[in-house]
Amino acid sequence: MQAFDKNDPQTSFGAFKPVGNVVVVFDDTISAVNAQTDLLAGGHDSMEVTYMDADAFVKILDEMRENQGVLAVLGSELKKSDQFRKYAEQGACFLIAYAPSEDETKNVMNVVERYNYLFALKYGHLIIERFDPSHPA
Repeated sequence: MQAFDKNDPQTSFGAFKPVGNVVVVFDDTISAVNAQTDLLAGGHDSMEVTYMDADAFVKILDEMRENQGVLAVLGSELKKSDQFRKYAEQGACFLIAYAPSEDETKNVMNVVERYNYLFALKYGHLIIERFDPSHPA
């Protein structure tokens, strides 16, 4: 597992799959930036927390689509990518935080829950866990 790198994002058969990271979808930039600031102040390294606006995130998803393998359709990653795209087209922004352990995931979500977020996905090797305001961590 490694922290998300927008220049070399993690994939599975070409589909977006940043294992060990939580991808949080916000409908406003202020909330995302405030959550990022709080995560950094709480001890996360700047390389472990990445803010991306809608255009930058869609660009990464599009580049991945061009390189997807046939086996990418077998997992749920493509559905999640399509969901991210839908929100990005509506102006959402994204915060990707490295949280490989359960405790680190809880820490990230405790910070994120202070702000106006739509939902978050934690990517594991075999599962993708969903968090949303009505069902927090």
